[in-house]
Amino acid sequence: MISEGKYKVEGNPYPPLDAEARGCMQSRVDDEKSFVALPADMQKLMSDCAVEAVQNTRKTAQAETEDVVKKMSAEGAKVSTIDKAPIQQRAREGVAKMEKDGAWTPGMWDQIQKL
Repeated sequence: MISEGKYKVEGNPYPPLDAEARGCMQSRVDDEKSFVALPADMQKLMSDCAVEAVQNTRKTAQAETEDVVKKMSAEGAKVSTIDKAPIQQRAREGVAKMEKDGAWTPGMWDQIQKL
């Protein structure tokens, strides 16, 4: 597989994972187990904080992107908008398989989409 970035193709079904990649993936599973073990009030607090952080980050990123697009357009660049629907559909298919295989908590995708 051809990739750009250290972890871009980690977890694909072809080569075995190295120790660092395995550790990274295991930590994600462990993090979820730790979260689920928290009392409900702490889960809510952490979730609320995460939602706020994501919203603030998204707002900042969108503003920065809009500024860059405006500057590029002003300098003569042609900026196109892509149709995200096919990408989202493929993602949903992958999520359904991951939920079925037990690799992802059922309903997590929907929760993320609501952020």
